[in-house]
Amino acid sequence: KVAEQRIRYLARIDSLTKMPNRMQFQHLLHQAIARGLRQERGLVLLYLDVDNFKEINDTFGHEAGDRVLETLSERLSRALPKESVVGRLAGDEFAVFAETADGEQDRHEQAASLARQLLNEIARPQHVGEHELEVTASIGIVTCPENGDNVIDLIRNADAAMYHAKRAGRNCHVFYAPEMNAASAGLLALENELRGALGRNELELHYQPQVDLVHGHISG
Repeated sequence: KVAEQRIRYLARIDSLTKMPNRMQFQHLLHQAIARGLRQERGLVLLYLDVDNFKEINDTFGHEAGDRVLETLSERLSRALPKESVVGRLAGDEFAVFAETADGEQDRHEQAASLARQLLNEIARPQHVGEHELEVTASIGIVTCPENGDNVIDLIRNADAAMYHAKRAGRNCHVFYAPEMNAASAGLLALENELRGALGRNELELHYQPQVDLVHGHISG
């Protein structure tokens, strides 16, 4: 019985952060969506990714990276309101949702306030061994039912908004807009075409000289 309980726990909880894992978070989100549709309530979903986390692992080692994620999970749990749910979806990716009975504008304001609070909490310096690290994150935000009424659409759209936050300079939050998926699909298509062009040896490399107009010499 103890072993069975342990297996059920590990199937639902992330072993490092002790947060709900992706499967459990999606299960809880699905329940919240269904409850909100019945009660005509909405919710906000924040998708969070740590900025430059690979560099932390490469520079200080994976053990330091784990300490950063543990500290981050503690700060998220401490900063979030009681009615919210936070989970670790993948390596350095976290998600938060909170139910709300307010309208779309109120949900936007609530989500923006929550995102700013989380970014400020995350940005406080962390001490890992002898090093002081300044960690930041990028957050994508969606509201339900405006941006989707199911788990797959909400998480996909929040993920798209998060990548726009990365491209906007990181350490910020961005609300989802429908054109973000079109931009992501175009980028994916371009990547696939470039990969195919490489495989077919269709690319040529050309050097464009930079000329110093004062002296007439090639400078680069």
